[in-house]
Amino acid sequence: FNSLDWFSSLILTFFYWFVIGKLLPPADYGVINIFVNLVTIIASFLSAGISTALFKLIPEYLELKRFDRVTSSIRFATKFILLSIVIVSFVIILFSNQISTVFKLPKFVIWLLPVSLLLYAFYIFQTNIMLGFQHTKKMAISSIIGNSAKLIISIFFLYFNMTFFGPIIGFIVGLFLIFVLRFNYLLYSQKSVKINSKELVMKLGLPATLQTVLTMLLKTSRLLILSLFASSVVVGVFGVALFLTAEISTLPLIFSTALFPITSSLSVFKNTEKRQIYLINLILRYSLLFTLPVLIFIVLFSGELIVLVSQVSYLEGKHLIPILSLGSLFLGIAILFIRSLYALGRPEIQRNLVILTSIVYLAIAFPLTYLFSSLGISIAYTVASFILLTTSFFYLRKILKYGIPLGNMSKLIFANAISMGVLYILSNYAQNIFIGILFTLLTGLFYLILLLLIRFYTRDDITLLKYLSKYTPFGRNILNNIAKFLSKF
Repeated sequence: FNSLDWFSSLILTFFYWFVIGKLLPPADYGVINIFVNLVTIIASFLSAGISTALFKLIPEYLELKRFDRVTSSIRFATKFILLSIVIVSFVIILFSNQISTVFKLPKFVIWLLPVSLLLYAFYIFQTNIMLGFQHTKKMAISSIIGNSAKLIISIFFLYFNMTFFGPIIGFIVGLFLIFVLRFNYLLYSQKSVKINSKELVMKLGLPATLQTVLTMLLKTSRLLILSLFASSVVVGVFGVALFLTAEISTLPLIFSTALFPITSSLSVFKNTEKRQIYLINLILRYSLLFTLPVLIFIVLFSGELIVLVSQVSYLEGKHLIPILSLGSLFLGIAILFIRSLYALGRPEIQRNLVILTSIVYLAIAFPLTYLFSSLGISIAYTVASFILLTTSFFYLRKILKYGIPLGNMSKLIFANAISMGVLYILSNYAQNIFIGILFTLLTGLFYLILLLLIRFYTRDDITLLKYLSKYTPFGRNILNNIAKFLSKF
């Protein structure tokens, strides 16, 4: 259900931005992008990392049968977030003119920020609570309802020529519906107990906040930094390139999110290092197995994809896609490693790596953006993501004696390299994106067969297919037959 939540959000968000790109000019696209990213960044800081800390603590409390601590932690976090929202909203209203000028947003759009921040902050908080409880089915259903409403309302207002205002209202209403559907998680009714709130904020919340700061800096601040030096048209063009490449990091993020509570639960016990290494490598393996082909497809058919999701006027961003794609891949794997460090009970190392990467990113982002506009911020993002990847891997190796299975990874890289060469040749004969998709599907089949021939698949893959066949409503026989076929090799 975690994957269902990701997939449904991916599809519905794709169509949300697809409709905007098709019906609105780059300037309006830029306004919506800046507004959504402002909300995302500011709201992510409002809990001071406490909501992320609960994602780690709830599985541990449940394992230890400390339900009273779950109740107390949720209540404390709710009060903290509400207080933060009141303070930030007051500042936004007080300085609305200055914020409007700096980010080139209409003033009435700035006035929509407080309610958006309230809803998005609780969206993050409620999501972390549900993940801690592993209530992923309810999380997926509420997310589908909210994202569907966002899309439908946006289309409705755009039909009546409401320009950028329609999608912004759709964004707010979608968050409101999710908030209502998940409201009962704020009212966890078990007996409460006094907790060390200072420790919750400083020991776990602060490192989590720093991780959030870095993730937001790398994933969403690019548009805001670019908006300081470029017009909304340039921001809109960059936004489409960003939209096409951002999801490359999503699959590793989804897998690492699913792994996080398991690793946290294991950290309560001793002598679980081998199990933790095995799980991290399993997540890394499946992340690269599916993400690398997607990256290759996006890079080779970047121009066609831009025209498909927007208009010809957005094609100026085509040259940014290879750089942004690589950066997204680095970031996705880096967050897998850095979340593992946090789950292992080493938040101070996570904090230090985040501070280092943030300093490097900010030090190079502003001058590169000033000199090279959207190309500069793309390079800064990729460099910072690579630094986080290498440093987090170094410490994970040092603490957990973690090692990547080179034999398995080399087979994966080899198969992707061969498949990329095949798809590159075929792409020269693709007259449009739909033929390109057909060529990609055929190359994908070749890719999977090639992995079979070089003996990439393991017993874990067979076990996973059998597990999926039990819970998948469609294609059970196909999955079982594939599992039986693979078992022969």
